[in-house]
Amino acid sequence: DHSEAVAEGEVELGAGRHEGCIMRGVVLVNRVPGNFHISAHSKSHSFQHGMLNMSHAVDSMSFGKMLSPAQQRLLPGEVAQGWNVLSKTQHIATGKNTTMEHYLKVVHTTYLIGSARGKNLETYQYTVNNNNYEDGESLPAAVFSYDVSPMQVVVQEERESFAAFLTQLCAIIGGVFTVTGLLDGLVYHGHD
Repeated sequence: DHSEAVAEGEVELGAGRHEGCIMRGVVLVNRVPGNFHISAHSKSHSFQHGMLNMSHAVDSMSFGKMLSPAQQRLLPGEVAQGWNVLSKTQHIATGKNTTMEHYLKVVHTTYLIGSARGKNLETYQYTVNNNNYEDGESLPAAVFSYDVSPMQVVVQEERESFAAFLTQLCAIIGGVFTVTGLLDGLVYHGHD
């Protein structure tokens, strides 16, 4: 019935591969656990549960103030990886009436740049776990649940002292000497 209605132009939306909505925005939240849902609701339209597809692509999702490209380049690799985890990800609904959930664990992160005071990057890192389930009773949705950790990670790069360098160098030389001595003893006693 649906394909005939599409062919005859009796439905509002076609069966095109790229139909849907583009959403962009900012959500201001407190530092407490919460969630937000993206779903279809209307007072003047009714929806067929099995016909709604909540597949979605996330272009960018971050917490805290937006960082400029120059600030993003300053972040160390491990911090940059956790800053925008959902960036450029696609989430495809495999069944009918599938709700897609994303569980985000958010941690406040401060990156101390060099020894200059006041030149810190304040950002948030997060991890994400995804879950899908089919529900025949209600309309499908994309659900983003977040939990902001009460702890903070402080990342600071420090240069090692010359004494620490010498200690590590001596440890490496001592380890090589010990392993060489063990191998020499094993070969000598094995030959005897």
